[in-house]
Amino acid sequence: MGLYGSNEPGLDLERLINQSYPATLEILLYFGFLIAYAVKLPIIPLHMWLPDTHGEAHYS
Repeated sequence: MGLYGSNEPGLDLERLINQSYPATLEILLYFGFLIAYAVKLPIIPLHMWLPDTHGEAHYS
């Protein structure tokens, strides 16, 4: 995320690591990634629709 949101033209990782962001942005990004990985790893059961959809899919 630091590489994506920075305005630096280079990839000086030491400078990018030491860059600080507002606390609210860091918390928002943390919870966003937490929810995204929880859904991806089926920690949150949002994958129940997948077997039904997989069985009905047409092969082409």
